[in-house]
Amino acid sequence: MGFSGYFDASGDDTDKDTLVVSVAGFLAPADVWMDIEAKWIERTTRAGIRKFHMVECANCTEEFAGWHEREADRQKLLQDLVKLMVPLTRKFSCAVPLKLYRETLAAEYVNEPIYRAYALAGRWCAGRLRQWVWQETSPPLHRIGFYFERGDKWQNELADQMVGDDLPEPNFKPKWDVIKNGELIEKGLIPFQLADILAYLTFLQYKFKLKKMNDWGKMEPIRWILGEIESHVRGPLDYVTEKNIQGLNVLIRASSADLLKEPTVDIQ
Repeated sequence: MGFSGYFDASGDDTDKDTLVVSVAGFLAPADVWMDIEAKWIERTTRAGIRKFHMVECANCTEEFAGWHEREADRQKLLQDLVKLMVPLTRKFSCAVPLKLYRETLAAEYVNEPIYRAYALAGRWCAGRLRQWVWQETSPPLHRIGFYFERGDKWQNELADQMVGDDLPEPNFKPKWDVIKNGELIEKGLIPFQLADILAYLTFLQYKFKLKKMNDWGKMEPIRWILGEIESHVRGPLDYVTEKNIQGLNVLIRASSADLLKEPTVDIQ
């Protein structure tokens, strides 16, 4: 049975006010994804939501406009969606603190596209997935599909890095249906909506960590979701450290193969 990993990103490293870039996602076999997709569509449709986007749910904007007055409904929807994640095989996440990254990465590499935070975080997650395959011995790596949401910057650089790491070439697909002149051109992939939740929550977790905040302010009501995911889906939540970045400098200068085939830092 084939497995697929779906990954999404949160944070924009071209925005000077952004503190963190996070890439995160989940791995599961095809039959689990199919079952989750059917139940996900049913539950979001019942709530009147066509496109579930975590940042909009968290801030009560777009399709969630007015939901700040429907907090019980919002919490019930989130509880139901999180329950659907329980059968997932594995989670992966990598958060890159941008200020530390820019200050520690050698100046000559900072603006190189292949070393942008998105490419680093995506490559890290892919390396984590391969590490899990090595440990479990099954499924074989060539039977795993790597999917990243289409549209994030530096995707070509991520693809080049993954191929250079002898990983399967990533597929970049849309999260939402692509419709042109009323005709469905390409179907959006529901699993990205699950990855979107984890990417946004890890983005928030490390943003508030960097701000030395003990709570998440107005985002506190959704903080519990990350704890539930950590409890029910195995896998680390990684955070790039100064030591990791220093190691990257050394490896780049030495033209070594790569930093991320066996990442070792777990942040719980």
